[in-house]
Amino acid sequence: MRVFKRAADQSAAAVGEKLRRGRTDIKSAAEAIEGFKVWTANAPAVRADPELSFALCVVLPESNDSTLHVKQIDPPASGQDDEPFTIDIEEAFNANAGLEVSKFPDLGMLPHKNCAAVLAFLKDRYMHDYIYTTADPLLVAINPFKDLKNTTKEWLDQYHTAADVEKLAPHVFQVARRALERLSQFRESQTIIVSGESGAGKTEATKQIMSFFAAGSIGSDDRIQNAVMAANPVLEAFGNAKTVRNNNSSRFGRFMQFQLGEYGGIQFGSIRNFLLEKVRVTSQEQDERSYHIFYQLIKGATPAQRSNLGLLKLEDYAYLTKSGGCWDCPGVDDVASFKEVNRSFHAMGLTVEEIESIWSALSGVLLLGNVNLEARESAGEAEAAAFSAGAEATLERCCKLLCVDSRALQKELRFRVKLIGDQEIESPNRLTDALIIRDSLAKAVYEKLFDWLVCRLNSTIEPPQGFTIFMGMLDIFGFEMFEHNSLEQLLINITNEQLQRNFIKIVFARETKLYRDEGIGNVKITWTDNEGVINVLCGKTNSVLSILEDKSLAPGGTDEAIVTSMNKAMGSLDEWKPGRKNIRMCFIVCHTVADIQYNATGFIQKNKDLLKPELCALLQASPNSVMSALFAGVVVEKGKIAKGQLLASQFMRSLNSLMEIISSTGSHFIRCLKPNETKKPHDWLNGKVLAQLFSLSILEALQLRNLAYSYRRPFAEFVAQFEQLDITITKKPGDAREKSKMILARARLSQDRWTLGKTMVFLKADAVRELTQRMRAMVAAWEPLVRIVEACQRRILHYQGIHRNMKLLVRIQAQVRKAHTIMEGA
Repeated sequence: MRVFKRAADQSAAAVGEKLRRGRTDIKSAAEAIEGFKVWTANAPAVRADPELSFALCVVLPESNDSTLHVKQIDPPASGQDDEPFTIDIEEAFNANAGLEVSKFPDLGMLPHKNCAAVLAFLKDRYMHDYIYTTADPLLVAINPFKDLKNTTKEWLDQYHTAADVEKLAPHVFQVARRALERLSQFRESQTIIVSGESGAGKTEATKQIMSFFAAGSIGSDDRIQNAVMAANPVLEAFGNAKTVRNNNSSRFGRFMQFQLGEYGGIQFGSIRNFLLEKVRVTSQEQDERSYHIFYQLIKGATPAQRSNLGLLKLEDYAYLTKSGGCWDCPGVDDVASFKEVNRSFHAMGLTVEEIESIWSALSGVLLLGNVNLEARESAGEAEAAAFSAGAEATLERCCKLLCVDSRALQKELRFRVKLIGDQEIESPNRLTDALIIRDSLAKAVYEKLFDWLVCRLNSTIEPPQGFTIFMGMLDIFGFEMFEHNSLEQLLINITNEQLQRNFIKIVFARETKLYRDEGIGNVKITWTDNEGVINVLCGKTNSVLSILEDKSLAPGGTDEAIVTSMNKAMGSLDEWKPGRKNIRMCFIVCHTVADIQYNATGFIQKNKDLLKPELCALLQASPNSVMSALFAGVVVEKGKIAKGQLLASQFMRSLNSLMEIISSTGSHFIRCLKPNETKKPHDWLNGKVLAQLFSLSILEALQLRNLAYSYRRPFAEFVAQFEQLDITITKKPGDAREKSKMILARARLSQDRWTLGKTMVFLKADAVRELTQRMRAMVAAWEPLVRIVEACQRRILHYQGIHRNMKLLVRIQAQVRKAHTIMEGA
């Protein structure tokens, strides 16, 4: 289960330390002029509430090159905390002051892009319901936890028909349109990669993009498109569950391919699923549910179905009671969802017999948990597995639902067979082994049923001749950094490191293209890639996965032996550290985003979580066509496990195949953020969001984007930003490019720190800091004069007001005298 205290719950200082310092941080006190604002984590408010991460402070006099004298202003301080204090210069981050959030949809356009400034800016946009922000090549999407009415047909049509979609506000529809244009113009396959933690909105973003591609279908056969769209409720029912963080948490990854029509619509499709969290079938954490489909079936089944399947009450299934009786999900109508799944089955082209077999298999999986076993002495085994009272009758009903031989399954649960020479020796299973076999069967049947549903859908929607040019979509977890990380997190993070390698290559390519298009040559871009950590994780030899496989296959291999071998093989590498706690069982991998500690307890058991060959053969022999098809492709080999059969080996084959496909396409990235744990709108947790900015490589994207020239602006924008440096240049008429060149020449910056392209000014980070510092110094120097001018202006306006009032007073006096004379005459 992945329900642990997250890295997001830790203080900001503990998260992603190696990436924390941005490229626009303060280097000296001269860059933090008196009266300007900075962010710091070393403030009274943050010490009182570490979740704040940073507090905004104003710089006071008496600052120097090593320390700043500051006062906290946001959140407002009171009492003793309202007193000024001193911080080290390294603890300060420049703040973006006075920005109008609606006019800065791109994080790359911010004057300061350090982690504190980015965090504050995203929060400000979120509070104003701007949930989409660009961090090229990423789109940052923050879950609003409410309907903003921004995915309606009107919105969809707007992004479909816009002459230039880049002029519209950031949106998932904009990413979809951009990918669609590249697919059409360059005849090159595209992939949209949607990632984020559970509850961040990945599922919704994926569905919105699919609706964008499905829109505009004209005069074509909608059968395939309907089947593709109908698959969403089915995949959610079988692959999603309620967790403490998300009522509709996707517990699997998926890669989808679509062939789109010339005039819109989905002509063909294909879905590949991976990393299903099958342990959820047999156990759940407190206040969580198993997969939605179980609750939908039990609550929504008709009386006839209940009778035929022998359905019990929710609380009567042992597999569903592990969570403390969590039967319902807020905002979810299980009965209505059951009806929708049935409709979707028909839209997918499933037959009545296939649908009935699905319900029967699910009922059998649930009932397996009620086959109670106990320990008895037998044949010299003190803890031999035996059926409890009534368990054999339960197993009989279970086998009927699963359409397998009950006597054969009884034997597999109670006995094991060893081959000694040519002779088979039968001996009792220990109780613990029998329970593992029972639960492994339940998990395997469910996992294979999920796989079968996907394959069955693919048989209906895949193109007969295969894909040539396609639109791909990857829905995947981001990096996972929990308090306790196991094999599941390791495999997820290996996936993300592979995607990160692809991401870095794409950013390099885009930067190189920008310089080429702007006519800038001889630009050297340097950046450290993540090849080292990938080799540590999944290299062919002396890596985490290679050692895991060796120990899993070795007789008597243990989890502790895995860690010992890893420390010996990789202890001297920069990407490796021994565990902080429980050093015998833990190890640390220095990932791209942070150092993550893994606990190897249970690694071998999870890696060898394979169904006994005898059980595979039993299911393959089922007279039910669906049940026998579940394990049709499984090779049954008795004896030792062969290389390639282990979980990690199968995962890497699937991942390598997936990455080969993605690497051959143009990639687009959507990073989904979860702003809080309450699932309420406008609730924001700084520490939680900050952790995601690192784990989803959003801050790294900003750093990668600024590898050589961090500042790139059109000439007119540059002139407007730095006009106060020399108003004799900026205020006179003329070409913006020439003005830009004159400003830079007048500033006497060395030529290696700036250059002019065809449409933009390019500056290195230190040049931007120097120009900004000069601007601030000029503003500070002008401030006394400005105050005098303002005072004079106020005095002039005051005298002008008096003069106007004197004229009015004379007129009023004349009118009063006139009225008085008239009254006396009367």
